Amino acid sequence: EDMYSPEIKFIAGGHSSGVAEVGASVGRRTYTDAGYGHGTGFKGTLSGVGFLLKDLIEANMKVTPADMREAILVASAKDGYRSVFSVSEIMNRNDNRDFLLLDRKGSPADGRYTLFAVADFFVDRNVKAVEKIELIRVK
Repeated sequence: EDMYSPEIKFIAGGHSSGVAEVGASVGRRTYTDAGYGHGTGFKGTLSGVGFLLKDLIEANMKVTPADMREAILVASAKDGYRSVFSVSEIMNRNDNRDFLLLDRKGSPADGRYTLFAVADFFVDRNVKAVEKIELIRVK
């Protein structure tokens, strides 16, 4: 029942850093988007002011050019829900539909941070109560 996680852990290559409060140097964007669930229909609209996920990743992980080709990012919630993204789809956007991390400031039911996959038509890769974001190198 308690989905709250006070910070997000960024994990890459055996190194971990925690972020509880996002600094002012991280870019912010405001988006409003209609949400559709895959097979479940219209979910309503989501408006939010959030931090650019790529800025948080750059500040907390070392992302190499090889990672852009060969790595994935896994965003995990406290209840085990996970979404997978290629590193390139988050870091190399040119459509102004950047992924956002919304700070809900402490909702026990929904957790503190929510990952908003703005570029997706379906809401299935949005993650409430994000607990960690892990960079995994695959071949």
